[in-house]
Amino acid sequence: MRDAVATGAEVVLIGRTTDSTLVLGPLMHELGWSEAELDRLAAGTICGHVLECGAQVTGAYFADPGFKDVPDLAHVGFPVAEAKADGSFIVTKPGDTGGLVSRATVTEQLLYEMHDPAAYLVPDATCDITGVRLADKGPNRIAVAGVRGHAPPASLKATVCVENGWMAEAKMSYAGPNGAARAELAGQVVETRLREQGITEPVGIDLIGAGAALDPGNRGRSLGHAAAFDGDYRLRMAMIAETRDRAQVLIDELQSLYCSGPAAGGGFRSHLTAQTATGSVMVPRAVADRSIQVEVVHP
Repeated sequence: MRDAVATGAEVVLIGRTTDSTLVLGPLMHELGWSEAELDRLAAGTICGHVLECGAQVTGAYFADPGFKDVPDLAHVGFPVAEAKADGSFIVTKPGDTGGLVSRATVTEQLLYEMHDPAAYLVPDATCDITGVRLADKGPNRIAVAGVRGHAPPASLKATVCVENGWMAEAKMSYAGPNGAARAELAGQVVETRLREQGITEPVGIDLIGAGAALDPGNRGRSLGHAAAFDGDYRLRMAMIAETRDRAQVLIDELQSLYCSGPAAGGGFRSHLTAQTATGSVMVPRAVADRSIQVEVVHP
């Protein structure tokens, strides 16, 4: 990333990488850090780690009413980092935005997805945040310092993707008196018909409750009197099959409930999507391609 930014490119596209690289690369370029300055590389990585999830460090995903209150979350601001050459940085946000930056929000984001605070592994360095110091520097301004860096891991993680069949997902709603029982019966009917056609793949069956079909604020009144209203339920069935044709059977059978299932089903929707399975493997660092290709695009 550092070398790509150094070409003067206005847009840099990279392949599989870490979120923190998007911050570390520009910092290395701007502040002149070398790959041998492990403390600074680790600090830049942690700066990227704090910023990588956007407004999570400014109160989003942190807010918990009555326990961890966040002001004006509807207008939460995205974070800004003011980084120094020694690797320390201040986390803040634009002044005219909601949310907050505090020791608590920064602490939560520091520990987010971190398997080992003493050895957080990324391709550029092994980061140690056990000695990190946080300091208040004014409203919505938290200084971060004390990140240490060690040699990067000898291996890199690669994600291998393979085709993994097709997923069928289909839904139908049942509302009103005895709605739950009709929805359950619909699922049983579809599953029986699948098995009789030789579809043996596991089928997920879910009933999504109140509010799936009718406005929750009008429950009961929409039927004239609350006592007659059992609820409204969204039957969801999903299955992954080896072939598209086998997956399509689930969709066809659930849609057929309009004419061959329990009373008053409606609102059918379906999706059929190709699936990809992934696996993580470790590869020697030497096999990673670090080449840069520069293209000039004219408007």
